[in-house]
Amino acid sequence: MPAATGRKPLTEQITMALAQLRAARAQGEIEREFTWQSMLDRLLDRYAQGFR
Repeated sequence: MPAATGRKPLTEQITMALAQLRAARAQGEIEREFTWQSMLDRLLDRYAQGFR
């Protein structure tokens, strides 16, 4: 998820992952849903540890 000018803020990454997860879930794409759920879990763990 890095941008051309650097990595996006963690909260923005979480928002994007949640949107992708919801889209995958709505479309019934199980594999994509699992991928985004895993990514969201990792991002939320980092957020809970205080990395911003």
